[in-house]
Amino acid sequence: MEPTAKEPTITDLASLVGKYDASTLPLQLMAKPALSWSEFWQELLNIPDSTANQVARQPDGPPFFLIGRRRFIRTEDARAWIDRVADSRRYVPRVNVKGKS
Repeated sequence: MEPTAKEPTITDLASLVGKYDASTLPLQLMAKPALSWSEFWQELLNIPDSTANQVARQPDGPPFFLIGRRRFIRTEDARAWIDRVADSRRYVPRVNVKGKS
């Protein structure tokens, strides 16, 4: 019988936090059950705080919740919101028309 590879658990992934460089940060963050405001906007999406506040105020903004005065979002809600935004706001580059600037 061949040994099967063990799937990593959240505990296994969480133990990696702080051990690797910035390229592994999204994996480390998404292993957590919830992300703080700064983890979600600045570290995961690399969006400035002013833009984050503007997006969060929109009716279709991500569903944050409070613990004390701190804002958090469940990781599964963050993924769902990112997918929803990606599906509804597709980026299509403009085509430059010759003779117009």
